[in-house]
This record gives sequence, C-alpha cells and structure tokens, in this order.
Amino acid sequence: MSRLTITAGPATTPPRKFITRDELCSRWGISRATSYRLEKDGYLRKPFRLGRGVSRWPVDEVEAIERRAAEDRGVRP
Repeated sequence: MSRLTITAGPATTPPRKFITRDELCSRWGISRATSYRLEKDGYLRKPFRLGRGVSRWPVDEVEAIERRAAEDRGVRP
C-alpha cells in the first residue's frame, strides 16, 4: 500500500494568526464599545466570522493598521 506524502514547497505560506475582540481591545488600550465604533466608522474592518459566535481579526491586518497609524503620526514602527 503506498502513501501519499505532501511536502511544503516554496509557495507554501504560513497559516494566518487571528485575535479576538478582547485581545484587540487590550492591545490597543480601547473599550469594546470603541472597537465597535471603529468598525462602524470604517477604520477597522469587520472581523472574519469563523463560526457561530466566533469572530476574529487577522493579526497581519491589525499590524498593518498600526503601521499606517504610526506613519500618519510620523513615527517609525
């Protein structure tokens, strides 16, 4: 019986990491209400719905927002 072996090639990307609303609020030092307001105002996009009652933001997107905010303030990350 033969086995199929799949090896990771150069085109393989690492899995995305996600954070919860509470983790986002803690990271940015904001309240949950503020996070909802940032979503409503379009500053923060809606989270991915991973299941019923499970919403998360990709860490790379959160970091991109942080970099843009730092650039807008003239701060180097």
